[in-house]
Amino acid sequence: MYTNSKAYYQIAMDYLNGINGKETNSDKAYYFFKKSIDELEHPENLNGMGNYYESKGEHFAAHQYHVRAAEKGSGESQLKVADSITYGLPDSSIEI
Repeated sequence: MYTNSKAYYQIAMDYLNGINGKETNSDKAYYFFKKSIDELEHPENLNGMGNYYESKGEHFAAHQYHVRAAEKGSGESQLKVADSITYGLPDSSIEI
């Protein structure tokens, strides 16, 4: 099955990081991460959305996406979930 999910993910990363000729734009990054996940819940897409929420300081939302990505095999998200369980979320009274 062919989807545009990978392309949406790459565009989102470009906007999140201000690379490949795109200015940093978190609204556009969110839009394209959401489109990539709507098409395909791939671990890379979910991890990217988790990273987006981290960049916004929304650690609980980031954790939720990292858990979903970790369950699908994202090594980066598995490490972030383990860190959250071990050390807790930054600036949060929410226990994991």
